[in-house]
Amino acid sequence: MKTVDGVSRRNFLKGAAIAGAGVFGAGMLAGCTSGQHTETAATGAESEQSTAYSLMPGVYQSTVEGKVGPMVVTTVVSEDRLVKVDAGGIESKQFGVLAINTMADEMVRKQFVDVDTCTGATVTSLALIQGVRDCLKQAGDESAFSQAPITESHDEHLSCDIVVMGSGISGQAAALSAAEAGAKVIMVEKLGIPGGAATGSGGAILAAGSSLQNEADGNMDPQGLIDHLYRYSEEQATYDVIKNTVEHSAEIIDWYTSLGVKFQVGECYGTPIHYSHRAWNPDGEEIPHPAGGAIPHPSSGSNIFDRTYPAFLAAGGICLLNTKVTELLQDDSGTVTGVVAMRGGDTITIDAKAVVLAAGGCEGSAEALAKWFPHTNEGMVGGSTGLCNVHDTGDGIELGLAAGGYLTGGGYGQTTGMYSPIPAIKVTMDGVRDSDEMHSELNEDQGSQFKAFYDSGTEYAWTLYGANTQDEAALKALESAQEKGVVFEGKTLAEVAEAAGVDAAGLEKTVERFNEMVAAGKDDDFGTADIAAYGTYEEGPYYLVRYSPGINGTIGGLKISMDSEVLREDGTKIDGLYAGGETCNGEYMYRLYPSGGASLLWGSVSGRLAGQAAAKYVSA
Repeated sequence: MKTVDGVSRRNFLKGAAIAGAGVFGAGMLAGCTSGQHTETAATGAESEQSTAYSLMPGVYQSTVEGKVGPMVVTTVVSEDRLVKVDAGGIESKQFGVLAINTMADEMVRKQFVDVDTCTGATVTSLALIQGVRDCLKQAGDESAFSQAPITESHDEHLSCDIVVMGSGISGQAAALSAAEAGAKVIMVEKLGIPGGAATGSGGAILAAGSSLQNEADGNMDPQGLIDHLYRYSEEQATYDVIKNTVEHSAEIIDWYTSLGVKFQVGECYGTPIHYSHRAWNPDGEEIPHPAGGAIPHPSSGSNIFDRTYPAFLAAGGICLLNTKVTELLQDDSGTVTGVVAMRGGDTITIDAKAVVLAAGGCEGSAEALAKWFPHTNEGMVGGSTGLCNVHDTGDGIELGLAAGGYLTGGGYGQTTGMYSPIPAIKVTMDGVRDSDEMHSELNEDQGSQFKAFYDSGTEYAWTLYGANTQDEAALKALESAQEKGVVFEGKTLAEVAEAAGVDAAGLEKTVERFNEMVAAGKDDDFGTADIAAYGTYEEGPYYLVRYSPGINGTIGGLKISMDSEVLREDGTKIDGLYAGGETCNGEYMYRLYPSGGASLLWGSVSGRLAGQAAAKYVSA
């Protein structure tokens, strides 16, 4: 039986069953035809090198530092064989699980420790390799299993019904929905692990009218959520797109629930009432977030993928990891007929009746942001939180445009991170205060800051610190930042304003007004809950800190129909081409991120609609 990376179909589906119990499957099949799946090697044949070792047989353990905490690596050896590799701890329960499983299997199969790391999980990958090496040192030979197997590279030609480009929230929703409808689906992911940006999210999905919600809070009115999302778009998004998305939201939650995803129903920041559904781990263990802090409950997008990914495999789906789609194939009429992809140095051509583009936005590419999302700046590139996927470089958008699609939306980034850990006034270049800095109503006030930032037409905004806000930690941070040219100091407000290029008269007027409200104990301008905590700005030195918002993603992308078909500028559809998620969210949002759970709602709904529509198209 031929295999890919040594994983037979039997063992691959066994891996999927394990994934259904709470972790991702660890294999990858490479080929299928429109009629049935076949098991062919897509990366070349490999032959193991014959090398004699003299190890002390046994079970060895080593504790190494992973991405989110300690990882205990267990290695079993015989005198001359690597028998088993495993890892436990926090790392194995969340973000690095597929990297661990994939690499551990590959190490044993190849009898080679220094296998390729999983792109997207580099820290976890390197930690696993180090842990195995530590174990081998205990067994008597740290350098054992260092000789790489011989690999013969060759190209591959495959066929299926539908190719899904990307394996994030939208890609998996599309792929599984199409597979459930009976289509033969290949999901292609350029990273070494599936999941995309949603893996590191809090796992919240906005929805109205789900069965769980009805049981917990009564029937939540979809109109309230529709109005919230439309208002937050400053009425610039397409109302019918928002309405269509919300009207499918209950179905999405019920679908995920039927797959075994556990949700907690409740409030999520920025939503007026309890529309949030958080995918959570029923074990209740708090898991650190890669960006810092901990995931509550714990909830995470990974808890969705723990169910959707193995369900996709069990439905006959195939996932090609470490494989990048580089070209859409089209016939003379413009109908999409497949893709060309690269895996290592090998070219993989896949004939298909339809393609779904679900490869995210382009927050990881300065070039793509400058070209398609002009209302971002250099400081935003790459993001400031764990929610941003730096590997999202606009691949799907670029392919869709080349196929005849066009861009829609305002061309903005999903902004984040415009707040201070200690009380301080935030002002524009005009020296004018723009929002409640303490975020008494978190998303509302972040939104007003982002709006003021965009409306100012500048790349930066400013935070003012005075003697009232200084403490030892703050001073140390300010002194460090001065060396980077983002902090400006002055003995007076006029001096610091001049140094920073901020309007001095505007700043002085703002501070005078602010001091009056602090003394009165009430913020009449923006409703800060505890304005007295700021203290009054009475004396210097003063510091103005320049900042720009970070970015979680992008808002814009390809124009699609209500069924997620990619459209040309004249309104006609490109036959065989669909899109979902951040690749095409320009009519769902405008320039302000509406609230936690909005992106996963859009990704889930648009992806599922794309998969269902593509399956219907190929069966016609």
